[in-house]
Amino acid sequence: LAAVRGGLPPAPAGVTQPSLAVTVPLRFSPGR
Repeated sequence: LAAVRGGLPPAPAGVTQPSLAVTVPLRFSPGR
């Protein structure tokens, strides 16, 4: 996740966790 966070834009600590939970699956989605 650390590597993925480095590629994502800066986000508030309160939004980082939920954002990763949605961004990671989307980036690694089989459709893409």
